[in-house]
Amino acid sequence: MRRVLVTGAGGFVGVNLVRGFAERGWSVVANARRAPDGATTAFLRPVAERVVWVIGDVTDRSWLEATIARAALDAIVHAAAVTPSAEVERGRTRDVVTTNLTTTLDVLDAARAHGVARVTFASSTGIYAGAARYRPRREDELLLAHNLYAQCKLASEGLVRAYAQLHGMHACSVRIGSVYGPMERPSQSRTGLSLVARLLPWALRAGRLRVRGADVGRDLIHASDVAGAIAALLDAPSLAHDVYNLASVDSYPVRSVLDALARRTGATWYEHEGDDADLVYTPEHHRDGVDLSRLASDVGWTPHVGLDEGLADTLASAGFVSASEGRREV
Repeated sequence: MRRVLVTGAGGFVGVNLVRGFAERGWSVVANARRAPDGATTAFLRPVAERVVWVIGDVTDRSWLEATIARAALDAIVHAAAVTPSAEVERGRTRDVVTTNLTTTLDVLDAARAHGVARVTFASSTGIYAGAARYRPRREDELLLAHNLYAQCKLASEGLVRAYAQLHGMHACSVRIGSVYGPMERPSQSRTGLSLVARLLPWALRAGRLRVRGADVGRDLIHASDVAGAIAALLDAPSLAHDVYNLASVDSYPVRSVLDALARRTGATWYEHEGDDADLVYTPEHHRDGVDLSRLASDVGWTPHVGLDEGLADTLASAGFVSASEGRREV
């Protein structure tokens, strides 16, 4: 049985990784700064016997090394990160860099020192900045990270690549797209929510929404697919590449998400170009789809959850029951 440490396990992506790995029968060491709350405990209840929590701050290098030293790990998935707004980047610049970049080196050092066979770093398709190309992005194209978060992700990818080459480690980075699904909530570390999470309150109350930028695209991927793809990478005997894309091949326009949620919930929306729109997406928010050929060829993985199915799951996790099932609860 594989034993995996997930850093940032208290966060949205992290807790979905924990559940996905544990559902595969793996033993998961879940790291978070605070003990799991009631919602996290409930989400992980079906796999609780395979999850051990270690509470501590991943930016504390001594604590991190001691934790890795005694955990007898086969692999580490480094998902701890601050997902900041522009205001957070300005106000907490050093904190963002420490969590999103410095800890990557600390994890690599501790893994090498204590014989951890594999390290996977959770990067972001946010590093594909620049003008929209309206085609799937490839891992080998020019990167122009446009904010502090993306710069830290790009620099961490470089660290992972160079460190693995220097020390003969098995390590890779995964560029994760616009993740959505159960357990996404605002927190101190996650101030920027996904499109789907921003729309849930509107959908659940069957409200009306004024939208600006309905044609802006997002590279949406369900959280369970993130866990499944990373598990496939960890299970592979070897990998031909050190960076992999993990998002949708197609870029979904905001309007497609609005329409799908409206069909299920009875919510309504309309385009509104004024500054007082309830939801605003600008061209700078556009994310192209990504080329998934590396994942397909190296580990035989392709996405399992389509947008409609993923939105239905997200609604259900928030307490929604469709009219065809008899009632709606929030």
